[in-house]
Amino acid sequence: MSDGMKQVGFEVDAEAWERAKSKSEWGEMTERLRGTVHEKAYGTEITERKRLREKRDSIRKEIREVENEIQNKQHTRDEKQRELERVEQRLETLEQQDGEYDGFIQAIESDLHDGKRVFVNHGKVERAAELGDCDESDVIEALKERNPDLPEGAFREPRAGEQPSWKDSDNTTTTQT
Repeated sequence: MSDGMKQVGFEVDAEAWERAKSKSEWGEMTERLRGTVHEKAYGTEITERKRLREKRDSIRKEIREVENEIQNKQHTRDEKQRELERVEQRLETLEQQDGEYDGFIQAIESDLHDGKRVFVNHGKVERAAELGDCDESDVIEALKERNPDLPEGAFREPRAGEQPSWKDSDNTTTTQT
């Protein structure tokens, strides 16, 4: 053996050895036997010091492992926090767009009730479609659904000879829902 170590062999009751081994972790019996030899040779104080140093090293290793776990968990938490912020920001943007869309729809409804006509390619309808992320025809359909009391003529360009206001024209047919 090297490093100042000596291999020793001795006989022990086979059943006792097997029972002791089965109740021990791998390498524990060897460490205990070495500890007993050290204790006999150097006294319990030196053996206790060695045991405490090993225990200290083991605890330090466990602390490093826990710190690594904490760092990994913190990293995961930070990623989830960033993901949450992105989702909340997108949701806020969509809610703001919904608010702007509803505001435009209400403004268009006000125009309609004042007698103004709205139709596909109308500036406000185009803007509402952009905000609502939909087609202009979808905006017109939404307006018709929200205002079933308005005539069909309110939702088209004036024909030749018709007044610009749908209220001033003879068209009194209401929209179908």
